[in-house]
Amino acid sequence: MELENVLLTTIISLTAGIISSYFTTKFKLKEEKIKWQKELTLKIAELAVDNPQKVKEIAKQFAIGVLVVFNEDSYRTGEGSTKHFIPSNSRLVIGRDPSCDIVVPDVSVSKQQVSIQSDEKNVYVEKIGSSRPIVINGEIISSGKTRLKSGDRLIFNKTTINFQEI
Repeated sequence: MELENVLLTTIISLTAGIISSYFTTKFKLKEEKIKWQKELTLKIAELAVDNPQKVKEIAKQFAIGVLVVFNEDSYRTGEGSTKHFIPSNSRLVIGRDPSCDIVVPDVSVSKQQVSIQSDEKNVYVEKIGSSRPIVINGEIISSGKTRLKSGDRLIFNKTTINFQEI
């Protein structure tokens, strides 16, 4: 009987120790990940000031999608299209205001018309601060968050933005 109690106590102690170690390690890893993400965000922001091209190269490595912006006026001037990579867990603002992440130089576009948001796997578009609707693949979306699929086209008068998953 005493041997059984000793074995049972030992098994319970070992199990408790293993569970405690597991959760402690998991918690510490989560803390480290959050700390690393904050530090990386700060480093990328600093780099964006000094070397915007390098930031684009880094973004390609972590992107889950890309937006290809075509503007009718750009083709006439020979500028062509631009690419904007979408990292996971990010937000980009599209509008005519120069402070937007993607600037659409068209008076028919709101200063801040839509936001592009991403999580770990998906990319969404949502109307922000605009009375103008979003047009995706020719269909008018008046409100709410819409998940983008590879090949979707956002249309803003003379500007078309194609979304591709990576």
